[in-house]
Parts: sequence; C-alpha cells; structure tokens
Amino acid sequence: MNTQTESKMQNKLARDYTYNTAEMVQLACMVYRLHGYKKTSEAQHWAQDENDHVYSNKELMQKYVKDGFSINEKDVKRAESIKQHFQGLIFSAIGGFKNNYEENLFKLMNQENVHPKQFGYLASLPHTLNIQEKREEQKEHDQEIADKSKFVGIKGNRKNFDVVIDSVRFIQSRGFYVITMLEGKNVIKTFNSNDGDNEWMKQFLTEGNKIKFSARVKDHSVNKFTDGEETIIHRISKKVIK
Repeated sequence: MNTQTESKMQNKLARDYTYNTAEMVQLACMVYRLHGYKKTSEAQHWAQDENDHVYSNKELMQKYVKDGFSINEKDVKRAESIKQHFQGLIFSAIGGFKNNYEENLFKLMNQENVHPKQFGYLASLPHTLNIQEKREEQKEHDQEIADKSKFVGIKGNRKNFDVVIDSVRFIQSRGFYVITMLEGKNVIKTFNSNDGDNEWMKQFLTEGNKIKFSARVKDHSVNKFTDGEETIIHRISKKVIK
C-alpha cells in the first residue's frame, strides 16, 4: 500500500469514527466543569500562541477525544441528569417536536454513537440545563416571596424605603433592568435603563445590598405569574437615606 492510499484510508477512518454517546455527554459535562461555556461563534483562533486561543466547547470535546480525558463521578451523575431532563422535556411535547433542534437532539440522545461533527449538540447541554435549573430556582423563589407580599404606601405619594436588593434582571429585548427589592416581606419593584456606571446606581444593581431611599409609589400591581402584590416605584432620590 502506498503512502497516498494509506493517508486516504486514515482520513476516511477519521471522518467515519464515532464515539459512545453516553460517554460523550459525560465529556461535555467535564468540559463545562473545567472551562465553562463558549459557543462556536465565541471561539477565537487569531493568536499566534495556541495557549491564547479561545476554544468553543465543541472544539474542546474534539481535542479531548484525541488527547485523552478522565471524567469523575460528578460528570457521570450530571450526564444522567441531562439525559433524564431532556428526554422528559421532549417526550412531554404534545403533537411532536417543537423544532428541528429538539428532533435532532432526540435522535442523537437515542443513538449509541455520535460523530465529532455532532458534538455541538452535546456540548451545549450542561450549560442549557444549568440555565433552566436556575430559572426554576428563581421561579420558586419568586413565588415564595409573592405569597407573603402586601402593597405598601399610597399611590402618587412619596415614601421612605428601607430595602434589600433581592434580584436584578436585565431585559435584553427592552433594554432596561427590573430591580426587585424586599421591604420586610413586601415586594418593591422598579425599572431602570441606567447601566450602573455611577456609584449610586451600582447600589441598586448589586443583589443583597441594603439601602434606604425616598421614592414615589407609582402603582400597586398584581403579578400575572405569581398573583403576588407588588409595589411599583419610580423617581427614586439619588440621596441615600442614612
């Protein structure tokens, strides 16, 4: 066999070689645990030094299968959680799959082996599950505080507030922050487009901060998701009450 023929056969083997799907989900968990998450579009390979390259999780998985890897018990358990979670979501969809991604993922999770070109599907799963778990935790927390909340102040009047910043969420599509505060057990909310460049606003954008200020009660509103009573405020004084 000449060198050219041998090289072609090796390339074919490289293209056709597949890996155990369950093990690759475990590898995806290991990569996420060690490196966090980078999408393919966030990868950077312009640096001369390979150590300065930024690899996507898909690329890191491809590197590890070539160089070797070692997973731990946490990765195994996390991979099993991923399998149960996503299969449950897909099976619960009434009337078929919601999109091509779900259909392809379902097929992939139920086949014995996976090709490295398909690692992108698996690479994102630990990050996706992590986000969904945080959303569920936040949802439970929001419901818990909503169940205890009552309106405070009089609409149209100013009031002194003594609060703890409970959560700060940036609504990308709207370009503003939703800042949820607690005064005792009562939910206070405000909406702000300030990016936190000044020291005053940073106090509102730091969860857990305790702060006193004066503000106008804009509205008393019942949250459509939690049925909780929320006091909406605006025109917050920049002079913090000591």
